[in-house]
Amino acid sequence: MNLHLGNISIPARGIVGLFDLDAITVEKTTRDTLNRAQAEGTLTDCCVGELPRSLVLTDSVYYLAAPNTSTLRKRML
Repeated sequence: MNLHLGNISIPARGIVGLFDLDAITVEKTTRDTLNRAQAEGTLTDCCVGELPRSLVLTDSVYYLAAPNTSTLRKRML
């Protein structure tokens, strides 16, 4: 099963976590991690002209997605 994030789909079995972007970016360490991922090229923006609302974490890539985490969880069921 694949999870549709916006302009791409990823295998659902490879997902480590789904996170609300507003809730997790409060911490400086999280912002630093996302900045480092962007610099390393492991941060993929899947938002097509929309604001990112969630972060999908896999074992090797961070994905910014427009749908909120509850919508993504429902898509995985």
